[in-house]
Amino acid sequence: MNVSEKIVSYARVELAEQYREFGVVPQELFDEALAAAKEFTESRSGYEVSEEQMHDAALQLETLFNVYVGNEHLLVNNEGHVEWLETQKNEISWEYWSRYRQWLIEDEHRPETVIDGSLHPITDRILGMLEDPRRPGAWSRRGLVAGQVQSGKTSNYVGLINKALDAGYKLVIVLAGTHDNLRSQTQLRINSGVLGFNTQGNINGSLGMRVGVGLKDARKPRINCPTSSDQKGDFNRRLAQGVGALGGDPVILVVKKNTAILKNLYAWSTGLHHELDPETGQKIVRNVPMLLIDDEADHASIDTGSIVDKVTGDESSPSATNALIRQLLNAFEKTAYVGYTATPFANIFINPSADHEIFGKGLFPEHFIVTLPETSAYSGPAKIFGLKEDDSAGVEGVEALPTNREVKDYDSWLPDGHKKGELPKGPLPKSVREAICSFVLSSAVKRARRARMKHNSMLLHVTKYVDVQTAVAEQVTDFVLSIRNEILYLPAEGLDTQAWLMLRDLYEGDFRATHELMEAQGTLDAQSSGFASFVELQPFIEQVVGQMQVKAINGEAKDALLYEENPDGITVIAVGGDKLSRGLTLEGLTTSYYLRASKMYDTLMQMGRWFGYRPGYLDVCRLYTTEQLVRWYRRITGASERLYKEFELMAALGKTPIDFGLRVQSHPDGLMVTAANKSRFAKNIRASFSGTITETILFVDDEIVRKRNVAALTTLLESMKNDPHAVATTNRKHYWRGVRPTTILAFLDGYDAHRGAYRALPAAMSEYVRSCNGLEDSELTTWDVYIASKDGAGEELNLPNDSFGLIERNPDTRPDGNPPTYVIGRLVSSADELFPIKDDAEEMSRALQQAISNWEGSSRVNKAGVPTAPTALAERRIRSPKRGYLLIYPLERDAAGLDADETPYVGFAIAFPWSEEAPSVNYRVNEIYWDLEMVRAFQEADDNDD
Repeated sequence: MNVSEKIVSYARVELAEQYREFGVVPQELFDEALAAAKEFTESRSGYEVSEEQMHDAALQLETLFNVYVGNEHLLVNNEGHVEWLETQKNEISWEYWSRYRQWLIEDEHRPETVIDGSLHPITDRILGMLEDPRRPGAWSRRGLVAGQVQSGKTSNYVGLINKALDAGYKLVIVLAGTHDNLRSQTQLRINSGVLGFNTQGNINGSLGMRVGVGLKDARKPRINCPTSSDQKGDFNRRLAQGVGALGGDPVILVVKKNTAILKNLYAWSTGLHHELDPETGQKIVRNVPMLLIDDEADHASIDTGSIVDKVTGDESSPSATNALIRQLLNAFEKTAYVGYTATPFANIFINPSADHEIFGKGLFPEHFIVTLPETSAYSGPAKIFGLKEDDSAGVEGVEALPTNREVKDYDSWLPDGHKKGELPKGPLPKSVREAICSFVLSSAVKRARRARMKHNSMLLHVTKYVDVQTAVAEQVTDFVLSIRNEILYLPAEGLDTQAWLMLRDLYEGDFRATHELMEAQGTLDAQSSGFASFVELQPFIEQVVGQMQVKAINGEAKDALLYEENPDGITVIAVGGDKLSRGLTLEGLTTSYYLRASKMYDTLMQMGRWFGYRPGYLDVCRLYTTEQLVRWYRRITGASERLYKEFELMAALGKTPIDFGLRVQSHPDGLMVTAANKSRFAKNIRASFSGTITETILFVDDEIVRKRNVAALTTLLESMKNDPHAVATTNRKHYWRGVRPTTILAFLDGYDAHRGAYRALPAAMSEYVRSCNGLEDSELTTWDVYIASKDGAGEELNLPNDSFGLIERNPDTRPDGNPPTYVIGRLVSSADELFPIKDDAEEMSRALQQAISNWEGSSRVNKAGVPTAPTALAERRIRSPKRGYLLIYPLERDAAGLDADETPYVGFAIAFPWSEEAPSVNYRVNEIYWDLEMVRAFQEADDNDD
């Protein structure tokens, strides 16, 4: 422990007490604690603490106590559940949890604000939603915990495991991915966070040296663990026999989602301790409460094979892995299943009524779903790729960090769609060489700043084929050796060799500009302050280049041991494919070079290894990728955010997981997110538009189609003028109230929409409106209609009895494909969405209160201040379900690239009010439309993986 760390260790004790009591640390107390720690350190050591050491200590303390955590949200179904934890907390000796908490804070340097303010209460809530392990009789619980990629899900379930052991659960099984490297990495974390001893090389896991929590207190009751972190350390029946009968000392197993492993696990567990269930004739293990943690629960666990009878709920043969997980759960009398995932929407699509006479119930999280909060220190999809503000959905805009670098020069080297055996052509492209130099610089900067993370990693993912990965790794190795030779062994007269010049230009240009921009944005943390000169960085560059390694990652257990076997730090370029990108954590990742890989889109968000915590070095992180991938990430991030907002709303309304499942399956964005999580097409879609706004942002670039839509608008105007119920308002131009639904339906039936406008398909909306009209208490029976028109000189749409000033909208990226397509970013102006209540002070007040309520429940930590005006989302929430709202926008020709004599585009939107009784409607689509090029990627041949 160096001097700065000693000061932090002394000062944090007093500050932690302040935080626990008041939830905040004033600057005055912060300074006093630092000064007292300095004085104490000097009195004990006998020498004076330098200003630099005090500065380092202050930055570390600020990182520990200036981290803010958002709110978690949960949906609960307590049917059949017996509340137990609150009444028994004081009776349980929380020995395992206490040492885990102590280890996280003292050894892993996790902020107490996060541990005590978030991890502790959330794991309590999850444990409380499971059953008391001592509860008699048979019981089963199914739940899901969702958190962003690389955001701390493992820490959460390790904390839950410790508390479950304290409470009395006797068997814990962790399903840890499908590859040996991820299983081994998970085992290492269980070793450190739960067991307290190293399992590597041990026969039964009980003789290893102390690690992690074992260094804090090894006097805990014995835990048996017959799995280890070795390559062949997965579950083995022969070794597991040494555990003896279940029900005594607790047992932990860390296993792959592999059918052979799961079959052996079932045979072992039922062979040791079972009876025959008199009702079913199946083996049943009684009085052994079992907790099953399913890590990456959206991957391999979901049933993709069975067909469920809609009437009886009976299902045909489920897929093999899914069936074996369920069979294992079904074999125990007392079970708790908790899935963990960053992309929960695929799990929501599991049929909740699935049941099988042998394998038991499906894995739908029927009892609870929890969304973990982000901390202010986390860099997730919204920060990395940016997030467009969508006031209509309550989504705040987020400016992207300036750390992405577009790659354009790879196609001649390794083209998209290359096959197995198709090796790189020619030398490494300039973008790869620049990315490697960026990695050298970022690793050097981390050393110069004395960042706590000692490891340095670079991800290079350009192909899924092992033979191609090997060839790429060889090219990268050659380039690294050439840099090393120049920097370490050639005379550097004024640092003017090619390698030095390349590094200096990149540092003084890109790195300096990015640091200054993030400083201006306020996105730098305290540890990133200051920017060293290139001369000051030189010795650190030499250290990095001298130690840098290139490793091919192919899914073996030894991949996970890279960091374990190098406790003082390793600097590594990891070259791999899907086995590298999904689940495996690359410690100290700063630089990623990521190209499109065939068939990867089912786990697009999961593959974002660059998400996570980068204290003290976020400004030197880089993601080199294609503009196309950035666009896809932005779109799926937006769709996910809107669905999470739906989750927050339903949590506030006290809804259950099944309610949310039905909502996601029927939400317009559910189609996009499901497409991104499952590599298969959805043909028959169910949709409910309750509380949503649908708008056309895709248009067919065809004169005949444009004329057809102008004709639909003309007919709408004529119908409203001839309708005695429709009243044109006097205080707002081109605004009508009291329009009959038949007039709206006629417009929708006459509008020719782009077939890719999955969020605004007129046929689906027409059926929804008709279904709402047909409810016992009819809804959407009266409509407001607004036709936007720009005042002043400019382009106009001239109709027989009216004219409209055309509205300017910025064009978005135009995708290739058929039909030719024009795309805009957003059609509706947020202010226009408030028109239905704008003139009603009481309604505006209700909408404002609803907006404040939505804000208070938001999980985002860097959210704006308390709303002072109603939002569109709040307006739809409080508007009567009987009142629909149609908005129409004739669009400017020039921005769309149309000539003056061509017909302009006409877009429309419908803002549907929230409805408790809203039906879901069926409609059919031909393909997943949200990105035409992504669709083609889904259709690629299913080549051999890795």
